[in-house]
Parts: sequence; C-alpha cells; structure tokens
Amino acid sequence: QAASLKSLVHRLGLNIFPRVLAAMLHLVVGLAFFCLVASSALTDRSDDSTCEGDWTPTQCLSTDDSSFLALPQNVQKAALRQEGKALDRLPSTGGNNPASSLRAGEVCFFVNTDTANTASDARANARAVAETWAAAPAAGSRVYYFVDEQARPYHLPDTVEDDRIIKTIAVANIHRMAARIRMELQAINTKSLRDTCEWFALVEDDTYVNTASVVAKSRSLDASKPHYMGDVMFFANKSKAFVHGDFTLLSRAAVPVVAEAAARCNVDWVHGDGDVDVAKCFSALGLDTTMRAERFGVSVHDNNRNAHPNTLQMAADVSRKSGKSLACLDWLHKMLADDMRQFHEQFQKSLAC
Repeated sequence: QAASLKSLVHRLGLNIFPRVLAAMLHLVVGLAFFCLVASSALTDRSDDSTCEGDWTPTQCLSTDDSSFLALPQNVQKAALRQEGKALDRLPSTGGNNPASSLRAGEVCFFVNTDTANTASDARANARAVAETWAAAPAAGSRVYYFVDEQARPYHLPDTVEDDRIIKTIAVANIHRMAARIRMELQAINTKSLRDTCEWFALVEDDTYVNTASVVAKSRSLDASKPHYMGDVMFFANKSKAFVHGDFTLLSRAAVPVVAEAAARCNVDWVHGDGDVDVAKCFSALGLDTTMRAERFGVSVHDNNRNAHPNTLQMAADVSRKSGKSLACLDWLHKMLADDMRQFHEQFQKSLAC
C-alpha cells in the first residue's frame, strides 16, 4: 500500500506541476502587459489639458510643441531645465492684460545704426548704445541692430551675436533715410521675429531707452491689435499725425500691415525723412484709422541738429521739477555718445520709479 500511495503522489505531481507552471507564466505575462499599457497611458498625455502638478513636464508635451506655452510657467521652466534648454526660450506671460494670448513674446528693440558713414558721429553713437542701455536689456526684451556695413565688426562690440544683426542699405545723409526705413519695415516682418517679438521698437542710434520701463508698460497693452506708438507729432499744417522716428513702437499685429503698406506705397521714399513718409503712406492707403498714431510713454526730446542737443540737462530738469526718478523716463533723444554714457551712469544710480 505504501508503495502504491507513493506511486500515486508521484503521478499527481507530474500532472499538476506543468499546470501550476503554466498558470504562473500566464500571470507574469499578464502583469507585464498591464504595466506596459499603464506606462503608455501615463506618458501619452499630449492632449490632456490638465497636464500639470506632479507630472513630469516632458511626459506631457515636448518643449518644441506649440501647446507647450499653455502649461503653467513653473512647469515650462522645469521642462526647459530638464531638457537642457535655455530659459530665455520662455516667453513672458503678458502681465495683467487679460487679452494677452498664450503666445506672448518679448519686446524687441531694433537699433538703426549708420556706421558706413565716416563723416558723422554715427560710429560713436552705435558703440555707445551697445555699451550702455543695450548691453543688458531688461528681462523680456532683446536688442537687434540694423547695420549698413558689409562685414564685421560693424563698429559694435564683439559680444553682439550674428543672429542679432540685420543688414540694411547705406544712405548718404539723414534726408535720404526714407528708402532705408521702407526696407527695414519689411525686413522685420518675418515669421521668426513675429514668433519671438510681441512688440517691435524701432530706435535711432542717438536714443537712450529704459528697456525695463518699456517692457512693463507694454504688458498692459494688447499686441494682437495694430498699434503704432511713440512721440506723436504733426505735419501738413498740423492736420495729420505721425510718430517721431527716434522711437517707434509697433505691436505684433501691426508689423505685417506696416510691411505691406511700405511695399505698396508710391510716396517719395528717396528724399524723405522716413517717419513722416510712413504716416503719408498710411494716409495714401486709407490706413489712418487702423494705424492711428498713439502716444506712448514719457520721453525727453531735443532734436537739434545744428548744435549740441540739451537732452541731458532737460532730463535732469524734468526729474527735479516732477520729483520723480530718472527711471521714470522711457527714452531720451537726441543724445550723443558722451552724453549717453554720462546719462547711463546717472540712470544706474537712480531710484526705482
């Protein structure tokens, strides 16, 4: 009997063991499949609008995805750090402006240099700009340079990178700037710049800009609507307005409108001053309402071309009489190189506005 029982147990073991082994294998395969599906569900969240919180940013969206801008800024920053990308790719949020789109960008300053001309102060002016206010623009802004020389160094510091250089044409004198302005208004109308810049500030090389103040004030405005702003002046017996060319601020929405207008207009782009001709162009195309000249910011303006401009003293007088810091000024024109450097020293020591 003992031998029979032992034989029975042996046969049962041989029959049961393969079944148990098969069941265990099925269980392991099932668990592996479940983990694979769960992992896929966790990582494929590109259409999930709630992709935030504890989720790893790169599990949600690639930082090259247009929907990436919809994520909270802290999530965007974490993603950029994780992927080893520069944080300057991160656009500003648009401030308190509820109309700002998620595609908010920077304020881009385009400095119009004239260094091919050896008979003026333009070379000194260009270097003064690059070594003062444009050397360290405020967060949320960047500086580009229009240059009319064929090759480096363009009389600018070596630190100015090639991707901040935009080539333009050389002109004989200030009264032939219109053709150059026409070209530049078309040159800034690129997808790359429109994707980067929310506001386009065209600045002359003898203008000092308070970039922090301009950035702050622009955030309360809507760049999705056409804006043509700056220091408003008048021509045609004071019947028509234009924005003075020392500082012209265009919204992202205005740039393609302005570029098309510049390409279509038949005004005299050869002998004009540029800023007035832009306004004449708008009028000729019936854009007086769409591209209405608007006042922006606080500036000090002395456009004297026959004597040394008194802008530096005027700025000090405005500050003293108003009881406000120099940091409350948005830009100053006209400033020669030495005055610009002197003002920059005073500006850096001034109190916040």
